[in-house]
Amino acid sequence: MPDNDTVGVLFILPDDAECYAFLDSLFSVTGKSYVKKVDKVSVNSNGTLTEENNRLISDGESCATVEYGASVSGGNEWTEKVVGSSSGGFFSQSLSPGTANGPAIIVQPGENVYFEAENASGQSIDVSIDTDWTEIPLSEVPELQ
Repeated sequence: MPDNDTVGVLFILPDDAECYAFLDSLFSVTGKSYVKKVDKVSVNSNGTLTEENNRLISDGESCATVEYGASVSGGNEWTEKVVGSSSGGFFSQSLSPGTANGPAIIVQPGENVYFEAENASGQSIDVSIDTDWTEIPLSEVPELQ
């Protein structure tokens, strides 16, 4: 990814979803990057759907979708973090609300989360944004209804 460019991944749990999702992300970069998550964004244009490695859903059908290349605006921005170094190398960072291995965030039906990385290294770098989630049927979490 060229210097000063951004790349993002949009996680969507539609209004009619029959589940909650417990979501986390992991950014892997080869240079200095600013990474952040923004929830409840407005989707200006859809991106490209990604293939899911959906091993945790018993019936094989995910409630959620994940897109890359979507155009978004607004939302609630969480604290931006710096990952990596301008001198290069390989670095990774989780954006959990707690420690790097802390709890995932809860996404409810009708919500979305956008994960973004901005290249601030002064050179082209590689960026990977992994999103991992577990879906729980609405009926199994009455406390959240």
